[in-house]
Amino acid sequence: MPDDIGPSVGPTVGPDAPEAAADEQPAAADEQPVASPSPMKSPDVDEEGGEKPADAAPEGEKEKGKKKEKKEKKEKVGMNAKNKDQKMCALKHEELDWIWVGDAEDARDCVALRKHNVKYVLNCTMPRNNGGVANFHEKDPYFSYCRLSMGDNSTEQLKTRFPAAWDFFEKVRVREDGGVLVHCQQGVSRSVSMVVSYLMKYYRFNWDDAIKLCKRSRVQAHPNDGFTEQLKELEEELRRTNGYEKVQPKRKRIHEVPSGGQGGQGPAKKPNVGPARPGAVGPARGPAAGPAAGPAVGPARGPVGPAKGPVGPAAGPSVGPAVGPSAGPPAEKKEKKEKKEKKDKGASAGPARPPSTDLT
Repeated sequence: MPDDIGPSVGPTVGPDAPEAAADEQPAAADEQPVASPSPMKSPDVDEEGGEKPADAAPEGEKEKGKKKEKKEKKEKVGMNAKNKDQKMCALKHEELDWIWVGDAEDARDCVALRKHNVKYVLNCTMPRNNGGVANFHEKDPYFSYCRLSMGDNSTEQLKTRFPAAWDFFEKVRVREDGGVLVHCQQGVSRSVSMVVSYLMKYYRFNWDDAIKLCKRSRVQAHPNDGFTEQLKELEEELRRTNGYEKVQPKRKRIHEVPSGGQGGQGPAKKPNVGPARPGAVGPARGPAAGPAAGPAVGPARGPVGPAKGPVGPAAGPSVGPAVGPSAGPPAEKKEKKEKKEKKDKGASAGPARPPSTDLT
């Protein structure tokens, strides 16, 4: 038994041992660079000396992520409740202060609308049954509405809404009897985009100046990325084709209703009655009362005197001849008749008396 075990174990273990030792040495050599890498090796180069393409992509993504974070931070600052305007805002421009930008709550506030003489409302939201803002005072004849059904997403096509918006703006400008509130849900993107497009088309603003005016008037004004690109395309098209409208003359100033005034009646009467009084009432009373009373009363009373003079002759001929001839001839005829009667009576009585006297 011992002779059989020795030869079988010896040849099996002996030749395999050197191979196992040889296999362990390369493994140790491979582990050495991993345990203590060279401090001078570039981080962009791998162990085999090649570049690390996997590291370049994460750096680009990090850079994009930082830009996105900065952008979101700016938007959050603009949308901060402490910084944003709580009420509707008029454009801070002498010729454009009749345009107001606001949100759904501003569209609901009837008292504020009447106070600022805002009679027109441009609603830039979907219909009410699709989640949009209602036309709260549509049944009130004091207000006039126009709805542009549009959502607040980058794929929404603004050019299909431009003509209706521009026509409504021009209607308000020409009538000169009130302002217009342009609103969406928050008064940030859709409403501001419509205002910017009108400033470009009719007042020749470029994109930068138009959005600056809107932001200066309403802090949170910020069209989304898709709307911004479309508005810049509109600017380029207007410049290339000279598609601007003719600049119109200045619009009459809109007067606000004094605090405590009645809502619908005050704003409507102010522009019409106030300016008309100096020209219509003042000058009309001066020439009508002064000169008309002088010449009409003075000269008219003068000729009254001579008119009384001819009364005498008029009474003489009319009374004298009328009474004389009519009374004269009848009296003569009466005398003649009486004389004739006496004569006849005397003739008949004369001859009869003597005989009666002689007989006595």
